[in-house]
Amino acid sequence: MTIGKGVKKISNSAFERCYQLKEIQIPDTVEELGWGCFLLSGVESVILGSGIKEIRGTTFYACRELKNIVMEGEINAIYNQAFQGTGIKEIVIPDTVEIIGDQAFYGCEYLKYVYLPEKVKTIGSLAFANCGELQAIEVDEGNAVFSSRDGILYNLDFTEIFAVPGKIGPSIVIPDGMVELEESLFENCKNLKSISLPDTLEKIGARCFRGCEQLCEIFVGNNIKSIGRDILENTAYYRENLNWENSVLYLSKYAIEKKQEIRDLRIKEGTLTIAAH
Repeated sequence: MTIGKGVKKISNSAFERCYQLKEIQIPDTVEELGWGCFLLSGVESVILGSGIKEIRGTTFYACRELKNIVMEGEINAIYNQAFQGTGIKEIVIPDTVEIIGDQAFYGCEYLKYVYLPEKVKTIGSLAFANCGELQAIEVDEGNAVFSSRDGILYNLDFTEIFAVPGKIGPSIVIPDGMVELEESLFENCKNLKSISLPDTLEKIGARCFRGCEQLCEIFVGNNIKSIGRDILENTAYYRENLNWENSVLYLSKYAIEKKQEIRDLRIKEGTLTIAAH
């Protein structure tokens, strides 16, 4: 499908659930794509003309057949859930992009590689989460906000993690200076077997390592003060009986979880922190 020249705007949800739509070319005259413009459609290939300056929230949400997209314009923002749940395998983020919103590429299960250009300044929560085939996120050396190490996306001084590729592993070391790991940060990283956390770490968010099926080694310091619930659910560490004592799962000096049926709870001496439940 080709949009006629002279069209300047495509309204909100204009092609929502158009399951038979396969290819679309947006002419240079179009300056605005509405929210959810192609949401849940069957589109497979898209060419965005030079008039488009931003991709609004949910524009291509759950377009599971979308494999190819070309962005010809000087796009400065890709907003919340713009490509969430699409079938894209690779995407070239234009050099002009400064903002990537919350869950912009969440659940793009075939996406393998991401390169962030120099001008990107803001990346929202879970922007690249649950991308099971994502191998690495690389950053332009000139970027003044973000950096990359072992494929993981950090801030410039490596004290905050913004995104973790689904294919990370088998062994990683988180650098000193990290204070907090956010909720679900490493969730479903199925290749991860071993992780070393720094002594500076004070907080592990809920579900942080849930679904890391092969994770069996976790090295932690003695300064963790807050641990969220279900951080080790469905991991090899969780399944290992030796890590349980009196029906309580321990990680070093931290009590992580108790079995549901336990009535007489006994926490062993020397335990530093008990996780949320």
